Amino acid sequence: MVPFLGRLSLRDWPRLLFAFSFLLGEQILRLVVVLFPPFRWAAEYISRFLFTSGTEALASFDEIRRKARGVPSDVKLSSDDIAEEDGDLVFSEIDRALERMENVEDFVRFWGFILEPHYVTTEDGFILTLHRIPYSRAESSARASGSLAPQQSPSKPHATKPAVLIWHGFLMCSEIWVCQPVMEKNLAFVLAEAGYDVWLGNTRGNKYSSKHLKYKRGEEAYWDFSMDTLALFDMPAAVNYIIKTAGVPTLSYIGFSQGTAQGFSSLSLKRDLNKKVNIFIALAPATKPKGLENKFINSLISAHPEVIYLLFGRKVLLSSTHFWSSILSPRTYAAVIDACMWFLFGWTSQCIDHKNIVYRHLYSYTSVKTVVHWFQIMRVKRFQMYDENPTVIANASTGHVVPRHPTEHIQTPVALFYGGKDTLPDTQYIIRNSPTPVFCLQVLEYEHLSFI
Repeated sequence: MVPFLGRLSLRDWPRLLFAFSFLLGEQILRLVVVLFPPFRWAAEYISRFLFTSGTEALASFDEIRRKARGVPSDVKLSSDDIAEEDGDLVFSEIDRALERMENVEDFVRFWGFILEPHYVTTEDGFILTLHRIPYSRAESSARASGSLAPQQSPSKPHATKPAVLIWHGFLMCSEIWVCQPVMEKNLAFVLAEAGYDVWLGNTRGNKYSSKHLKYKRGEEAYWDFSMDTLALFDMPAAVNYIIKTAGVPTLSYIGFSQGTAQGFSSLSLKRDLNKKVNIFIALAPATKPKGLENKFINSLISAHPEVIYLLFGRKVLLSSTHFWSSILSPRTYAAVIDACMWFLFGWTSQCIDHKNIVYRHLYSYTSVKTVVHWFQIMRVKRFQMYDENPTVIANASTGHVVPRHPTEHIQTPVALFYGGKDTLPDTQYIIRNSPTPVFCLQVLEYEHLSFI
């Protein structure tokens, strides 16, 4: 423990003790809920009674509209019906139905799209899940009814469609692109309706990419990955698989938050990807965050990474999040997340709709080493690779140079979309150290999470 003194001032220690106390208190509370079933039963009963009653499990969008209007199942609902007759009752039922959904397949099939899961093995043994939405709703309905046009034959159904890969942010999974209760607010569905062959990426270790050829999730070696491995292995494996499977020469890449950092890093380190990605769209781009608004947590950034490992361990980060999302009611859980966002970043989250649904799909698993990597970047104030041998004493010579991501060498056209109220990323740093964007838009009222 003595080396940690090199990075901590006397006033930092009370903050660290507070962090330890908070995490210990959360574990004790979780243990009480687990060991005393009445607490859990009461919470689950209240949640089920208040927020999930009145809707059949996994009813589809069309089934909900038919029920609300009393339309027989053999009568076709036209697109005009959707525009003119869907009212508050239908949207209320949609809201209740989506609150009960647990995975990407539920959401995609609810709206009438076809979902294809694909599995990609990286060079270092992780098995990633890619969720593919190859058809629009009309095409999906035609395939389900067997009324395919000749050019839509099953042998080569996607040959003429441009492919797009969408990648989520830190501590997320692909559910974030399909969980909005208004179809037109889900980027994946909007692109599928526009004629794209849509692929949703999942970072190693999360809910859908949890398998490894050699290691098990309980082993420390399984979680020994930072953003470097996401850039060197995950994104290239996904891009190469999609191009081969879809039969297209190039694809478009859309990243959000850490998904943009992964894009910048991968395109700068894997130069051949620049020939395979025709445009890189960065939503809430983040390569060098400014830091956190909360001084208690920000003090951790100045600490040696071993302090972070001592707080969270060396495996999965914040694994208890899913426990609390299953115990708390959707709206209570959303209120807790809003409070955390304000506490950490100063965000009000006013531009996010339907938090009772979206927030329950906001978090998934990742490694503690990944957040340590982000803390290193914030501390040294440059977008660099993970430092395996950081100095014990602050501002001391390291004796080695940590490679910086050479983002200025990216040849793929880049488009940036960032929020005027986003306190996390240093957008000017991104612009200075990257090729001139072909398009750059600031949405004044948006914070970081507003882009999902």
